[in-house]
Parts: sequence; C-alpha cells; structure tokens
Amino acid sequence: MPCIQRDGLALHYRLHGAGPPLLLIHGLGSSGDDPTFQLEALGAARTLILPDLRGSGLGGKPRGPYTIATFAADLWALLDALAIESCDLLGFSLGGAVVLEMALTQPARADADAHAEHVDAPPAEKRRYAARMGAPWTVIEDSRHGTLFDASDAFNRAVLDFLVVGAEAAVVPSPARYQGSSLPS
Repeated sequence: MPCIQRDGLALHYRLHGAGPPLLLIHGLGSSGDDPTFQLEALGAARTLILPDLRGSGLGGKPRGPYTIATFAADLWALLDALAIESCDLLGFSLGGAVVLEMALTQPARADADAHAEHVDAPPAEKRRYAARMGAPWTVIEDSRHGTLFDASDAFNRAVLDFLVVGAEAAVVPSPARYQGSSLPS
C-alpha cells in the first residue's frame, strides 16, 4: 500500500478506479478498506482515494492528541502529494466531520461535499444543516452506520446521483424498505 510522509508519520492510502478524484474518508475505528462495497460502483466513475487516517488501519499511530483539524490537514497533505488541486469529498461518521473541516478550511479545493452520517435527526433538519454550508453539499438522509454495508447499492446510487447528476439531496432507503426488493427507482 503506498504512503506519504507527513511530519515523520506514514499516511497510507490506495487508489481505485478512473475519473475525477473522490476522497472517501472512513469512520472511527475503521480504515480505508471499509468502502469495499463502493469500489466497483463508485470506481467506475471516479478515481477513489482511500486513506487510512492517522491511528487507523496501516496509518501511523503516534501519541495523541488526535483532532479533526489534524485529520483534515493530513488529508490535504495527501492530496498535495498526489498533485490533486481539488476533489469531491465523501466522509462517513468521523469521516463526515473531517469532510466538514476540510470544506471549511479550504473551500476552493472541495468541489462537492457529501456527508454520510448516522445522526438520528429528521430529514428536514439535516437539509437545513447542509444548506448552511453554502456549497454543493448533500446529507445522505437515511444513512446509519450500517448503510455502507446493508444498503450498499442504494447508497452508491445516492452518491453517484449527487456527484454525477447533481441531485440536491440524496436519500438511502432504510434496510426495512430495502430488504427483499430491487433497488428503488
């Protein structure tokens, strides 16, 4: 797995697919291996950048503190090393917080932001939150920690609708609505 060095710390990552870059940021206690169910679908349209955050996966594990700002700075350094001026960002759980920090600290470099999160809040509240960002942004409304895995086809479609088609909001069906049926249209 390739890596870059930042302040003496190895930041591991892998690349998959072809097309405009899409940085996928994993959640707490996970790694860049998490989006296994997204590789084929999203990699067909995008070059996926799959990092291990510091302290996770193969990433360096220095003593703390670990902060969202540090994770974001690490990932901007990774993109700099890869000569990527700007890209789309997609974060899940902790990765969603890192997406927010990245978009707020270097908004011109964040082409579009998608925050897949697990907060149990009404969709209208999530849309209001996304609207405050003032940039291309979506909240994947019905997502939870298991969405990447138990509704992966619907999740992938929602992400591609946002990034490729330009949909303003994305909704992933809950597992109860998704199980035993074909993908919703």
